[in-house]
Amino acid sequence: MMRVVLDTNIIISAILSPAGVANQVLRYERQGKIELAFSPTTIEEVWRILRSPKITALLNKRGALLPKAEKFLEIIIESSSVTEGKVSVEAIPDDPSDNKFLSCAIEAHADFIVSGDSHLNRLKFFHGIQIVDPYIFLKLMQRLYRN
Repeated sequence: MMRVVLDTNIIISAILSPAGVANQVLRYERQGKIELAFSPTTIEEVWRILRSPKITALLNKRGALLPKAEKFLEIIIESSSVTEGKVSVEAIPDDPSDNKFLSCAIEAHADFIVSGDSHLNRLKFFHGIQIVDPYIFLKLMQRLYRN
C-alpha cells in the first residue's frame, strides 16, 4: 500500500471544504488505497492550526463546529501510521517549519508528500519521495485506480 504524508494545509483544507480536492485525497485513505503517515511534530502542528482563532472562525462561518472537526482529525490520525519523530532534516532554509514533513516522510518510508506549499513543491523529489500538489496526486491516483 502506498504511504503518504499530507501537509497541514491539505488536512485543514479537507476539514474546511468537505467537497474540495483535499477531501478527495482523503477519500483514498478511507477506501484503504493509501496509508497516511504523521510524526509527533506534524500531529502537533495540525492540532494547533485546527484550534487557531482563524480556522475556528472559518469553521463557524461555514456552520461547522470545532468538536466535529476535532473528531474528524482524531479518526484520521488513529487510522494512520505515526513515526517516532527521530529523523531530522534541514533541507528548506526559506521555511524551516516545512522540514518536519520531509523528516516524517523519510522516517515513514513514504511514497508521496502531498502539499500545497510552494517550498515543498519546488523540491519535486526528496530522497526518492515524490512531492506533489493535491491535483497532481488525484490525477496519479485516478490513473492508478481508473475511477
